[in-house]
Amino acid sequence: MKNRKCYGSKTKSILKSEKEIQIYNETLKENLKHFTTWEQNNSVQEINDKIVSAIDTSLKKAQNSLKTKNILSDNTRKLILRRQQLQKIKPKTRSMNKYA
Repeated sequence: MKNRKCYGSKTKSILKSEKEIQIYNETLKENLKHFTTWEQNNSVQEINDKIVSAIDTSLKKAQNSLKTKNILSDNTRKLILRRQQLQKIKPKTRSMNKYA
């Protein structure tokens, strides 16, 4: 039995933003500069492996370049630290409280 999904298999791009695509193109060009002179003793499989590795490293570099290390804003971090400090403080009893 045939399914319709087999007829329209479109591959989606891994790179989402324009900046990722730009970084990918730049790194791929840099990686492929080494392949301008082809050596005669290399087999087709070796050349293919080198090109695939260049593409893989370019993709990884493009995806890792835009990952933000700081997901939380500074204000949120301050609030989290303040909450941790308050959790460490022992709760006051009525006798210890000024206003009791």
